[in-house]
Amino acid sequence: MSLPAEVDVLVVGAGPAGLATACSLLAHGVRADRIAVADARVEHDRSYSRALVVHAKTLEMMERIGCADAVVAAGQEEHSIAFNSLASGRLITYDTSPLKGKTKYPFVCVIAQSETERVLYSRLQVLLGGGDVHWGMKAVSVRETADGWKVVGFDGGEEVRARYVVGADGPHSVVRQAAGIAYPDPFDKTGRATSMPADLDHPSKADEVFCLADVRVDFPPVDPTATGRKPSQPLPREGVNAYLSPHGPSLWIPFGQGTFRIVGQIMDGEAPAAPSKEYVQHMLDTRYPSPAPTITELVWSSRFYVKFRLAAKYWEEHVPGTPVQAVGAKGGLLIVGDAAHVHSPMGGQGMNLGIRDSIYLGEALAHCLSPSLSAPDARALLQRWSDDRHAAGKRVIDLAGGITFFAANATGMVEWARDWVLWLVGCVPGMRRMAVWMLSGLGEKSATY
Repeated sequence: MSLPAEVDVLVVGAGPAGLATACSLLAHGVRADRIAVADARVEHDRSYSRALVVHAKTLEMMERIGCADAVVAAGQEEHSIAFNSLASGRLITYDTSPLKGKTKYPFVCVIAQSETERVLYSRLQVLLGGGDVHWGMKAVSVRETADGWKVVGFDGGEEVRARYVVGADGPHSVVRQAAGIAYPDPFDKTGRATSMPADLDHPSKADEVFCLADVRVDFPPVDPTATGRKPSQPLPREGVNAYLSPHGPSLWIPFGQGTFRIVGQIMDGEAPAAPSKEYVQHMLDTRYPSPAPTITELVWSSRFYVKFRLAAKYWEEHVPGTPVQAVGAKGGLLIVGDAAHVHSPMGGQGMNLGIRDSIYLGEALAHCLSPSLSAPDARALLQRWSDDRHAAGKRVIDLAGGITFFAANATGMVEWARDWVLWLVGCVPGMRRMAVWMLSGLGEKSATY
């Protein structure tokens, strides 16, 4: 399927953010022949599965594009997440019961990112009425014509004219770089703000290194004499559990059908690009309660590097350096998902934030394309969307950064103090409710555009 010569909106990237943007555009009335979605991958990747959860606020937003029920059906509902310390035992249980009566989704939906993308992709195909993503199309440049149209160039020589270009093309976003939008580290006040990539794949420049693996295991027998808060029993077969240890924070997540997801932050040394069965078994043996289960099958494993980045803004009206810029024309460059923000996976917020950014953006762009909305009003609407979502991104990055620092940077007496504080927080109902409200996303103010 060849790329169209001209559209109103071109979405670059077909991950969760790009797919959600396209679905939102169509759900809010933009004609299918006036949008296009292009992705450098040759097809939808069903194996990639970094993100693990969809929170209540995101599910509420996905109702707007008609795929919330499908996400819930594809995942599994979890009503609690236990936080444990190898030194001190059970610290706090993140219980979603305070959400009952406040939302239709009083739970955490545990679902692999690949499954969330599959649901969004299927919904997009329905909304397109037979259309599809333009796979195998890598965007390499963006320029602007004298009359305000943006022209995206692809590695095969193709070009597409668009009024609006949405960059959902990841942390190395071509669209963000073309817009000249700075992409600084929000925690490094001395860092030079540039639009260039964040060196997310360079181990020596990574803030954090994580390993992920999906495994099948044999569980050891339960010790009937094990008592108390200290987790001296084998890992549970059900329920999401987080464990804090001197080796770094880790997660244990049942995925159903005998498969479990292991996630661990690597605190010392390097990690292999594709962790072996032996490497993952060592993680189980050192980071989780003893006796650890024995891995019988390594289904999938990966390593990824994380930096903290937050774009200075999420939209730019013109490509910098355009000689003649049309006055009164509608158009612009916008960024969503990892093109706009990257951070630690602690708290499971990244994909959720990107999907919410994108659904709001689809609504805003649909209104911008309406003939009844003037160019100045369209400009003001996108500025409001950018300001609102940038503020939401800052709050999430602060939350993820705080969780990461608290979980990973504690040894000796500091570790004991951290565990004691978490246990105390778990004993205070008001603080537990506040934590649930923040992580669910429901503390984020709803908006219309």
